[in-house]
Amino acid sequence: MATREANYTTLLMSTGLTFGTISALYGFNNGYIDQAAYTVLVTVVILSAVVPTLVATTFVRPRIVGRRAAEDIEAAEEIDAGPLPRPRVAGRGT
Repeated sequence: MATREANYTTLLMSTGLTFGTISALYGFNNGYIDQAAYTVLVTVVILSAVVPTLVATTFVRPRIVGRRAAEDIEAAEEIDAGPLPRPRVAGRGT
C-alpha cells in the first residue's frame, strides 16, 4: 500500500472508542473515578475517535486516480502477484 493510503487507513482505524468507553464506565461504576473524571474521560475518548477521522479526511485523503491509472495499477498488482502455486497433496507423487 502506498504511504499516503497507509496513513489514511491508520488514521481512520486509530480509535479506542469501545475500549475507552467501557473502561471509563467500569471505573465509574466501581467507584474508581467520580462523575467529573468520567465525563472528562468519555469526552477525550470520543475526541480521540473524531479528531483522527477529521485529519484523515481533510489532509491525508488518498488521491483519486483516473480510470486508466487505476487499470494500470490493477494490472501491475496482478503481475506482481504472479500465478498461484499448485497445492501439494500428501501421499501423491506430484
